[in-house]
Amino acid sequence: MNRRPSIPLAILAASSVSLLPCAEAFVSPPTASHHHSRIASAAARSRASSSSSSWSPSSLSRLSASPEPLGSEGDWTAYNDPTTGTVYYFNGKTGASLWQPPTDTFPSVGVDEDPVEDGGGIFGGWFGAKKAEEEPVAAVVQPEPEPEPSQVSLFGNLFGGGAAAKSEPAAVPAPSPAPAPVVAVTKEKKAAPVAAKEKKDVLVVATKEKKGTAAKDAVSDKPYKPAFGSRVDDILAQFKPKKEIIEIPDVPPFTVEMGSLVMPHPEKISWGGEDAVWSDGVTFGVFDGVSGAEKIDGIPLYSRTLAELMPSNLPPDAETGVTTDNLVTALQACADTADGSATGASTALVASVGKDGTLRALCVGDSALLVVREGAVAARTKDVVHYFDCPYQLSRDSPDTAKEGSRLKFALEPGDVVVAGSDGVFDNVADGDIAAIVTARLDAKPTKKQGKWTDTTAKAISDVAREVSLDDFALTPYSTASKKEKQPGYEDGVGGKVDDISCTVVRCL
Repeated sequence: MNRRPSIPLAILAASSVSLLPCAEAFVSPPTASHHHSRIASAAARSRASSSSSSWSPSSLSRLSASPEPLGSEGDWTAYNDPTTGTVYYFNGKTGASLWQPPTDTFPSVGVDEDPVEDGGGIFGGWFGAKKAEEEPVAAVVQPEPEPEPSQVSLFGNLFGGGAAAKSEPAAVPAPSPAPAPVVAVTKEKKAAPVAAKEKKDVLVVATKEKKGTAAKDAVSDKPYKPAFGSRVDDILAQFKPKKEIIEIPDVPPFTVEMGSLVMPHPEKISWGGEDAVWSDGVTFGVFDGVSGAEKIDGIPLYSRTLAELMPSNLPPDAETGVTTDNLVTALQACADTADGSATGASTALVASVGKDGTLRALCVGDSALLVVREGAVAARTKDVVHYFDCPYQLSRDSPDTAKEGSRLKFALEPGDVVVAGSDGVFDNVADGDIAAIVTARLDAKPTKKQGKWTDTTAKAISDVAREVSLDDFALTPYSTASKKEKQPGYEDGVGGKVDDISCTVVRCL
C-alpha cells in the first residue's frame, strides 16, 4: 500500500488540502480556520497511533492566520514557515510544495531557503525522530523498455497481440516505512530543478509532463504498423477462397450428352409459358419465370432474356468448363441487362460440366439439380428461398443477386446422370422417383426420330411431372410441404401443382 505524502502544516492552513487519504483539489488559499476541525481530527488519529506526537492546543492556534506571501511567480508563491523560519514554496493550483525554488527564475525572497535539519512544529513532532533514523530514498523514474515484437497465436494476433502498448513512466515508490518531510508533486510542463541541488531532505518525485515532452522521447523510431487491422487482413486472406482453375487432363474422363424440354402450363401453351432453358456444349441452365410477377405485354420475359444472354457472358474458354465464380459473374451480368430490357422475374439454375470431370452449379431460387448414380441420388443443389413459396429471384425490383445463390461442386463419374429442372418438376416428383425414372431408362435405345437418350429421358420426367400435377389426390413434395405450412386447399396433404415444366438431362458416357 502506498502511503500518502505529507505536506507542511502551514500550507494546509492556507489551502483545502486534507490530511485524509483522499485530498480535495482547490483553487485559492482560504484561511486555515475553515479546516480546524479536519486537522484536529487527523491530529487526534495520529496521536493515538504515535507515541512521539507533540500535539497541543497552541499548535492549532498557530494555524488560524494565513501566512504572508514573500514572492510569487506563476502559480507558485513563497511563504515563511513561522514555526521553523524556513521559506517554502506552494503551488496554489496543484497543491504541491517545495523547500527549494520551483524554477531558476523565481524571485529571491532574501530569507534562508535551506530546510531545517531538526524539524519543528506539529510535523516536526510527528516525523522528527524518524528522519534521524532513516533518510528518504529518492524515487527513480525509469521508462519501461520497449518490448520486442513476438510471434503470438491466431487469436493473439486477432485481439491485440504483438508489441505492447506504450505507457507513461511511473514513479517507483520509496521503500521507507515513514513518509518524507516534503513531497513535491507537480504537473508543470517543466519539472522543478530540485534534483540538481540534491538536498538530502528532499524527495525527488516524477513530474507528469504534458504531451509532447517526456512522452515524445519514449516513442519508438520504428514506422507505425497497425497491430489489429493489418493482422486481420492477413488472417482473413488465409480463409479467402483461391481462384479456381480447371485443370484439363490429357484424356477426359468421359464425354457428355445433353438434352432439354420445356412443357408450358396448360393455360399458357399458346404463347409458350414462362420457363426457358439453355445449353451450350458443357454449360446449361434452367430459368423459371415467376408467374406472380407483374409483366408488361410486348416486352420480352425475364426468364427468356436470361437464357438468351448467358452464352455471350461466359468466358471465351467456356467449352472446357466454367467455374462457379464465372457462373455468378455471367448470371449477374445477364440480370443487369435484363433489368432494363425485360419484364417479370425469374429464378435461375446454371451449371457446367468441366473437362476435368467436375460438375459446378449455381442455384438462385427453387429450381433444382441432382446427380443420379447407380440408382440413387448422389448430390443435389440447395433451394434458396425467403419463405415458403417465395424463392429468391432476379428482376429489376428484386434485391436478390446471383452471388446469393447456393453452389454445388461435385466430381462426376462415367455413368452418372444429371437432372436439372424447374419447380414444375421437383414440386410434383420426388427426388427418389426421378432417380427411378432415370435408372429404368438407362438401357433404352431411342429411335432417331425420338432423338437422343437425354431428350427422351427429359421428356419422360416431364410427362410424369405433368400427369402428377393434374392429379388432385397425388401425394407430392409440394402437397406435403403445403400441409405443413397450412396452405389452403392442401389440408389433407395431397394434390399436384400445375405449373410450367422445364427439364435438362446430362449423361456422362
